[in-house]
Amino acid sequence: MTTITILKDNEIDLFDFPPRFTEEERKRFFVFPENEIKFRKPETIIGYILQEGYFMSGKKFFLTQQYHAEDVEYVKKLVGINRTINFYHKDAYSFYRQIILNKIGYRSFSDSKDLFEKEASELVKTSLRPREIFDALLDWLYEKRIEIPKYYIFAEAITKSLNLFETNLISIIDQTLTVHQKEILDQFMNLPVDSDLPPSTKNPYLITYLKNVEQSVAPGKIKQSLEDFSQIKYLHDQLSDFFKSDLISNELINYYAIWVLKAEHVQFDSIEEIERKRLYATSFITYQYKIRQDYFVDTFLQAVQKYYNDTEKSAIQAFLQEDMKFKEQEQANKIRKLMSESSDKLKLNEIQKILFSKTENNDEKVKLLMDIFNKAATNRDDAILKELDELENTGLKSLKKQLFHEELEKGHRKLSKRVSGILLILEFNPQNSNSEIYKAIGHYQQNSSKKNTGKPPLDFLGTHGYSETVFGISYLLDVQFTPRIKNYQEQLLYTFKDNSRKHYDNQAYKILPAKSAYINEKIIIEQWDQILRLLCTIKLKESLPSNILKRLSSYSKQNPLYKAIKEVGRIYKTIFLLKYYDEVLLRQSIEKQLNRVELSHHFAKTVFFGNNQELKYATKEEQEIAFGCRHLIQNAITLWNYLFISEKLSRITNQAELQKHIDLLKNSSMMSWQHVNMFGKYEFDIDVNTAPFDLDAAKSLNIK
Repeated sequence: MTTITILKDNEIDLFDFPPRFTEEERKRFFVFPENEIKFRKPETIIGYILQEGYFMSGKKFFLTQQYHAEDVEYVKKLVGINRTINFYHKDAYSFYRQIILNKIGYRSFSDSKDLFEKEASELVKTSLRPREIFDALLDWLYEKRIEIPKYYIFAEAITKSLNLFETNLISIIDQTLTVHQKEILDQFMNLPVDSDLPPSTKNPYLITYLKNVEQSVAPGKIKQSLEDFSQIKYLHDQLSDFFKSDLISNELINYYAIWVLKAEHVQFDSIEEIERKRLYATSFITYQYKIRQDYFVDTFLQAVQKYYNDTEKSAIQAFLQEDMKFKEQEQANKIRKLMSESSDKLKLNEIQKILFSKTENNDEKVKLLMDIFNKAATNRDDAILKELDELENTGLKSLKKQLFHEELEKGHRKLSKRVSGILLILEFNPQNSNSEIYKAIGHYQQNSSKKNTGKPPLDFLGTHGYSETVFGISYLLDVQFTPRIKNYQEQLLYTFKDNSRKHYDNQAYKILPAKSAYINEKIIIEQWDQILRLLCTIKLKESLPSNILKRLSSYSKQNPLYKAIKEVGRIYKTIFLLKYYDEVLLRQSIEKQLNRVELSHHFAKTVFFGNNQELKYATKEEQEIAFGCRHLIQNAITLWNYLFISEKLSRITNQAELQKHIDLLKNSSMMSWQHVNMFGKYEFDIDVNTAPFDLDAAKSLNIK
């Protein structure tokens, strides 16, 4: 078992060796022993003083060969010995060790080792880091007045406790996870971003790719972050029952998740125990689910603030370009009038009177004239400022406010494009949230038609979506596989090397295969016998196709059989896509079938309306009973629809009208429940003597 590294080498030396004392510290710790303690030799006294002094300093004992020479010389002078000495024997060392412990009131570590290891086991459950556990154990020893052991004792105890705790935790998790959840985790850990290509630096593993969280207010970056989060959300939803069990504390989740974040994929992949890897993967998923929502809140706030800042800038520009025409034109006229007036305000009569006065001398006349000019100018300036203030208060502010709200209205779509997706995926704790904001966001999420459903990544659990492997096996078994492929325009079209892209381009084909997208015929030929064995296993029903598909998906992407079937799938996928482009009826048929599937899901949800459509049963048996009851009710409604419609059709005598109704039924579904009162009260009082339907008439109906 590899011992965990807690301290650095220099820290270990400081911990395991005696401290370096100053002269004052030597005087404090190295003192003569009490008279009650008897010594046979002077060397014994020196050994005892050093042993006791070091223990008083750090509550640790050290080997005699570790004692510092300067400390030995100091104690020799203290005792009065000036010769080379040999410290006391091991037995004497142990004897005086116990005397020192009893004197100070401390316990020997060897007598308390079990308590020490028990405390370490309790501390690892708190999810502290190893260094924090080390410090906590040290504090515990001081508190309990127990001798401090060597560093390696701490390291071994913490390592043992961590491994034991993790082993127990892994065992509990392994028993809690369902087979389906284990398959999801196993595939997630081995799935590259592009499942059609082998892992590489440009096509990393999905768990590596999802480590990096993009924080940007650019619409494209936000969209990419939401797409990444949808994969995290899908995984989290699949494991929701496990996360609700509270087997792992938040601190432990953070501890294991951060290890995954810091580790290279090679380190993660080197973990041999698959159960241990699942522990790290589950922690990573729930950590990413929570931390990404925190990042989305920050992005939301930044986007809103940026929107307001941009709106203010746009409003200012619009304000500067606006033709400044106000209804308060009288105020502008007053300003012009005040600016142009001068002579009439100077009161010419008073000026003339002063100038021709004989009672004042020239200095007094100048002073009086200056008073008149100053008074006139002050009154005029005050009037102008007053009118300008009124003009600004009545016109400019209202115009600025109006332009700001107009700019807000113009740019709201840009803001919506950035933050609408974020609002749909956020989850809040109602107890710690603003009630009004919480209700508003909840209302938006419930009424939005674009709510994120958390779809799994492509080729994730092959039977749940399209993959080239499914294409290959389906067509080799002569089963027509016609999925609806999202973004089919972006799918690669493959060809054989004999007929390259240039060959089709020269013939003026509008749809061309991708560049260098060639079928690897060699690996198909090499693995053909293995492919036939696989097909025979399915045909002979030795194994379920779904199990084989899951097993293939869990193989390494470099597995020859997996690669060969995938190459076959690329052939048939290309053929299917070409037909999908060309045949309108095929596209309509796929959409119609998909609508029926979606209708069946809606039907199941309508029947299963109780408890907010949540399955609140702990055991598998109870869950199977609940699903069985739901299927029974669905089948009963569907059977009633068949019998009711069959009886009605049997009464139509006109063959043309009958065929007309049959054609209409072909484009519809018997999964209809609008006529059923799901919330009604039902009494099953059945009259066995009276049949509710004319079964003979229904049986006589001959539909071709």
